[in-house]
Amino acid sequence: MGPLTGVKVVDLTHALAGPYCTMMLADMGAEVIKVESAAGDVTRAAGPFSDDDELRAFGGYFQSVNRGKSSVVLDLKSKAGADTLRALAAEADILVENFTPGVMDRLGLSYDELSAANPRLVYAALSGFGNPRSGVSPYQDWPAFDIVVQAMAGLMSVTGTEDGTPIKVGPGVGDIFPGALLALGIVSALYEARVHGAGQFVDVAMYDSVLSLCERIVYQYSYTGRIPVAEGNKHPLLSPFDILPAADGWVAVAAPNDNRWAMLCDLIGRSDLIDHPDFRTNAERVAHRGDTYQVLSDWTRSRTRAQIAGLMGGKVPVGDVCNAAEILAGEQVAARHMAVELEHPGTSRKLAVAGQPIKFSRTTAGPVRRAPMLDEHGEAIRSRYSRAQASTQATHLDREVADIVSAIEVPAVPADVLAAATDCIIDTIAVTFGAHGADEAADIRGIVTTPGDCSLIGVRESRDVRSAALVNGTAAHLLDFDDWLADASIHPSAPLLPAVLAQAEAAGATGDRLLAGFIAGFEGQARIGASLSPAHYASGFHQTATVGCFGAAIGATRIISSDPRMAERALGFAATSAAGLRRAFGTAAKSLQVGRAAEAGVFAAQLAASPMSAPVDGVFGPQGFVDAHGHQGRIDLATLSVSQRWFLRDVLNKRHASCFGTHAVIDCMLELRTRCDHASVAEIQVAAAQLLSTVCAIEDPQTALEAKFSIAFTAALAMVRGHCTATDFDPSVVSDPLVRELASRVRIRFDPALRTQQASVTVVRTDGTTLSTEADSARVPAAATRSAVAREKFALFAAPLLGDTGAVAALRVIEDLADGRPVADLSEALMPNQ
Repeated sequence: MGPLTGVKVVDLTHALAGPYCTMMLADMGAEVIKVESAAGDVTRAAGPFSDDDELRAFGGYFQSVNRGKSSVVLDLKSKAGADTLRALAAEADILVENFTPGVMDRLGLSYDELSAANPRLVYAALSGFGNPRSGVSPYQDWPAFDIVVQAMAGLMSVTGTEDGTPIKVGPGVGDIFPGALLALGIVSALYEARVHGAGQFVDVAMYDSVLSLCERIVYQYSYTGRIPVAEGNKHPLLSPFDILPAADGWVAVAAPNDNRWAMLCDLIGRSDLIDHPDFRTNAERVAHRGDTYQVLSDWTRSRTRAQIAGLMGGKVPVGDVCNAAEILAGEQVAARHMAVELEHPGTSRKLAVAGQPIKFSRTTAGPVRRAPMLDEHGEAIRSRYSRAQASTQATHLDREVADIVSAIEVPAVPADVLAAATDCIIDTIAVTFGAHGADEAADIRGIVTTPGDCSLIGVRESRDVRSAALVNGTAAHLLDFDDWLADASIHPSAPLLPAVLAQAEAAGATGDRLLAGFIAGFEGQARIGASLSPAHYASGFHQTATVGCFGAAIGATRIISSDPRMAERALGFAATSAAGLRRAFGTAAKSLQVGRAAEAGVFAAQLAASPMSAPVDGVFGPQGFVDAHGHQGRIDLATLSVSQRWFLRDVLNKRHASCFGTHAVIDCMLELRTRCDHASVAEIQVAAAQLLSTVCAIEDPQTALEAKFSIAFTAALAMVRGHCTATDFDPSVVSDPLVRELASRVRIRFDPALRTQQASVTVVRTDGTTLSTEADSARVPAAATRSAVAREKFALFAAPLLGDTGAVAALRVIEDLADGRPVADLSEALMPNQ
């Protein structure tokens, strides 16, 4: 995951400067949609092409600065194309264009028009001489290329031979430097927009950028009145600062600092020059630049580059003048990942492009995906955004979600979906039973004491409806053993079932109404969660708590009424309360957030049933929950009908009582444990998803809760004990010397190419041999397996409280909910014996 993961960019640029800017954003993790004409970006045909490229869809030029982007063809002069672009911009964080100023205005797609629909939009424009918003240039309508701005902005006046012949700098700095500056301007404006809630217009001119690159000529002329001129490879203010001949090429040497000069003189055996009046200071060496050069070149030209580097390297700034072949074969490029091989259509080989020079300690950056074919993603993008536009015009997305879930009736639910819902209820009640004895569960019961008739699971106590939802919701998530829905990044049942159960008890409802509420809430929160992923979670929100509040609101409302307008209002109320941060992971506050989501959901349902007003587009509308957080993603997923998808079919019942991000590693360790003993392990090498570096990377857990969020600790626990069940995470687990010692030998590499539930593990044994395996914990097991896991957990946690006979009887009541049994029967069946 890159630092800009979740940021959406509409890229209207072409050629080099603009695409370089948006390439930088794509390398940082942004979703970049490149909008092209039917002819495509002109650089697609520019080459160079690999000899074995049979397709020639694009060459290295286009690949280098368009990697990681999607492509869609739009005719912006047509109504359909312009409308789709408006829909794209309405959801985007950033729009970048490098047309001549005035083109977007004539198309009806100006900053003023697009920002009116999306006030948070950062609109970035790059042109040869700038946009009139920032100052009217006399060259405003002139087209510009790299060589033109290098010439006009002064770069070529100081680049060339001493006879005065100007020379263009080799790389296209007149494009690339403005592109990089525009990227800086964009992320600065994006930050400001996140703080203050409003985007702005960002303007970068190629001319201005190159002049800023040549900042030295400005102060030289201003301070001295002399016009700087080309001086070859020399520096006008520093010496030595030269390209020197070697026996087999050229080397760069720079030692203008007097201490460096003294060191250089010692290295070449000319200590006599250190205090020589012509060379003693930098100013004197500049005045005698020719003599300085002669002394050094006489020494270097008789030695190879390797000999010079061997003597001076690490002491005096020195480096070979390298060509491309030498660079790509060098250790620096490999060590810093500065040549990255990408797939290229038309050839079976991977071909190299320059890597990303900006490195981060916690997040990743760099090319991970090839450049797109022309319109490669066009059909999906046009369909998605045309539909999104039509949806926005016709009705609110909140209304569509409310309509979908309110229409769910238990008799019409497919049998396998109904079975999955039943398994989730069994699983959630089981883990809530399992947490009843935890200190944290006792603490919350002692604090939340409002009396009422709604039961607390696992104890012979009751509370009012909202308090029961809060207490049971907190307990349901305490073990971190509750179910998981990968596509929405949520534990769906922990906030949902406590809310639905409490509301059903308060209403004296039947089991089929409870099931209808549970299924409606599950499918509603799944759709909202999937539309927010992955940006919402990646930004630091505890999505189970935030999105769970919406699920709890829908579910509790469904107990009260099947009126979709009431569900719509409940979403509006829930949007004002949905909260939760990943910063709480590893503490009891994480579970409390889920309990508060259940409580807030019940409260939202109660308010929706009252005359109080609420926004009817509080989730997806302007300045609503999604817009305010800036995390709108696949909104098409929010309005999938149940005929298109039942998310309940994809729910996973957890087999290990730890954060789901650790499960793939645990699965790997359990498989490797069948082939080796923990005593024979020298080191454990783990490759896990990049996102987990901010979720499951607690290095030295001090509590059982922290241990659940440590890949290293859970890997060691699985290897030592052969399981990671709820009973393994008692308070003493973090003191287990075998586990702690083995955990210290776990080495983790976070890989951006892996999904959150994927991992690979290599065990290095003490004899030097290795064992490796990989796992994907997101694979949905067969229904029979899911059912068995839920019932095993119910037997494990319910039997000690209900007795074996009571546990079997309670399980039967849950399985019979669809038959319309009173929820009071369930409450009675779940009451502990003492």
